[in-house]
Amino acid sequence: MDDDDLSFADLREMPQVWSDRPDGVVLEGVVGSQAYGLAREDSDEDRIGIFLAPSEEFLGAAYCRNAYLGYATSQFGKLKDRGDGSFSSDLRTRTAKHARHLARLLVSGYGLWSTGYLQVRLENPQWFHEFGDRVADGDLDVAQELLTRYEGLFAETPTVLPAEPDRAMIDAWLKSTRRGALAGVKSS
Repeated sequence: MDDDDLSFADLREMPQVWSDRPDGVVLEGVVGSQAYGLAREDSDEDRIGIFLAPSEEFLGAAYCRNAYLGYATSQFGKLKDRGDGSFSSDLRTRTAKHARHLARLLVSGYGLWSTGYLQVRLENPQWFHEFGDRVADGDLDVAQELLTRYEGLFAETPTVLPAEPDRAMIDAWLKSTRRGALAGVKSS
């Protein structure tokens, strides 16, 4: 059987490739240097996949806060693990990117938490670039200060988001959207 003949049922029956795969992952693969055969001893393994998360994990006000703040905290961990800024230009570029990502998550997440509005295009992008460069140059304290500041803001600011989602409205929208998306799909 070649890949074109695989069905979703076949994929579900395939054995897990990695023992540490989280629950809910239905399709996972290796990408990047490992997939292309370009990996070196110090290369990491990048994975991409599709997962099905229980609705309870991503609906409601608690997910909004935890999603942004938790992801920002993980970005800070990556920055902290990189050290003092004495690294190659490629790693410096990635570090600056992670620092900008940390700042964007905090600013956007807090905006959504406090106003109910998700601002995609950020004001003053130069500030984010300068912040990233500063962190990439070894000033990890500025990243820690920003994270600590926003942890406090999240903790002291009541959210304008509802305590519970309108599940009936969400369910109706999802069903309508999924039916619309499936209307043009040819079944096998």
